[in-house]
Amino acid sequence: MVSFSLLKKQLNPEQLEAVEAIEGPVLVLAGPGTGKTQVVALRIAEILQRTQVSPRNILALTFTDAGAKALRTRLEQIIGIEAFQVAVNTFHGFAGEVIASFPHVFQKTRELVPLTEADQFQLIEKLLTDRADWPMLRPLRAPTLHVRDIASRITVCKREAVEPLSLTKWALAEKKAAKGEKSAIKQDQRLAQASRLEEFASFFGAYQEKLEQTARYDYDDTILFVIEALRQNAEVRAYFQEKYQYLLVDEYQDTNNAQNTLIELLADFFPNPNLFVVGDDKQAIYRFQGASVANLLRFTQKFPMTKTIQLKINYRSTPEIIAAATKVIAQRHVKLNQFVK
Repeated sequence: MVSFSLLKKQLNPEQLEAVEAIEGPVLVLAGPGTGKTQVVALRIAEILQRTQVSPRNILALTFTDAGAKALRTRLEQIIGIEAFQVAVNTFHGFAGEVIASFPHVFQKTRELVPLTEADQFQLIEKLLTDRADWPMLRPLRAPTLHVRDIASRITVCKREAVEPLSLTKWALAEKKAAKGEKSAIKQDQRLAQASRLEEFASFFGAYQEKLEQTARYDYDDTILFVIEALRQNAEVRAYFQEKYQYLLVDEYQDTNNAQNTLIELLADFFPNPNLFVVGDDKQAIYRFQGASVANLLRFTQKFPMTKTIQLKINYRSTPEIIAAATKVIAQRHVKLNQFVK
């Protein structure tokens, strides 16, 4: 084990502030190489030193299995065997814990069979070939042309916790709004877009019904099952809100809406929960999975008493490399903006 007090002395002022701010909502803006994993680990050690909280009452969520392993290893070096009592998990790993803890609540869920990617493609293909309800999704001469694209859209919807009914409502609202367009061209464009959305919503609903009929579920359904239980079942919600008195989330900018909803449900017992999130507002490497930098903005809006700390010193790269990388990123943003326009 490494001396905790010695490690704290090695921190720069911003890192030390983040480690010692253990009460209330805290947002740490931290880029690559700023020592955020060390900060998260030391903050857990700080909580254990300054409070009567058990390691079992701390939940740290990371984005990948590798991230969870790295944090656990770092924590073990600081607090020893107690590190294995701290709940360090990925979002899906934590969802699995919730389901395992309440078998009577998730009895139906536990009987379901997970759907592989190949299974999902086959299910979508079968729906398209068996029914002619979706002419835009199934071209006449190539009804299975859009299978992969449809699967991708379904995944995005589930990661954003968007249900078929919500899509239908948005499509109807868009049709209504299109009628107010003064330009006939723009009106036609919006109506066409609304029709495509409405058709996809119909297909998405049929897909969900088929999953239920065949007792199967998608990988991304796991978190949605837990969100529903936390919303609908007071016993489940109270248990985990009481159990985890301190919540820490790494790579917060990469959380999608479903994951963010899960975090907020766990934290909503107190107006100013002990919720510590670390994110980089300049990157969102999992944006294709529904991640959104907007979560960083939403966090401060939801919790107005948030303490915001920025880790500025990069220990991994030289100033020249950082300057060059910043220039490249700036140029990429310009090109992306031009492309969007």
